[in-house]
Amino acid sequence: AGFFGGIGRGVVEGPFEMVKVRRQVVSGWKFAEVFQGFGTTLFRNSFLFSSFVIYMDILKQQLVQRDMELPPFLKAGICANLAWFSVWPLG
Repeated sequence: AGFFGGIGRGVVEGPFEMVKVRRQVVSGWKFAEVFQGFGTTLFRNSFLFSSFVIYMDILKQQLVQRDMELPPFLKAGICANLAWFSVWPLG
């Protein structure tokens, strides 16, 4: 689920990121260039989302074993940060 969620986000995010960066550095762009770096964005996002789902599952199992409970917002925040640290070198 996380892998395909990352691909879906990458399909939408990739072109917008390219245009955003080109505008930030005041560089022109053409529609044909919109998908430059697309593969990297897809890889990063699919790895990020997959990592998030895996960390959520691991945390859930650890909490059950220890008979603990955390609020959903805190669990998601912990796992999102762990996932981000996992893909940070790819950024």
